[in-house]
Amino acid sequence: MIAAILRIVLLLLPVVAVLMWLRWRMRTDRTEDDLVRDVATLRKTLVILILVAVGAGLGLKFTDSNTGAPGTKYIPPHSENGRVVPGRLVPADEEPAEADKTNPESDDQREQDPG
Repeated sequence: MIAAILRIVLLLLPVVAVLMWLRWRMRTDRTEDDLVRDVATLRKTLVILILVAVGAGLGLKFTDSNTGAPGTKYIPPHSENGRVVPGRLVPADEEPAEADKTNPESDDQREQDPG
């Protein structure tokens, strides 16, 4: 619950800061033209920042090289001789190691879910 409230506050904080700044600018002795010009500059800056953030997000999504290539399969992390072996991508035609074949968690899930 507290985490959700904190996230909402963090999302609203920039909006509140901009509104406070605009209110302060309106109360100072400035002409209407100055205020209109400042608001227009602020809008352009915000649009540019949003476009940069969206572009960075799309760039990260589409340049992720850790996705498997066609013809590969993922072997999840598992325990071998008391050590955790990290997950890895292997060619689909490669036979997994003996420890990969016997995954007790997946066997339990198959028994619980008959469908």
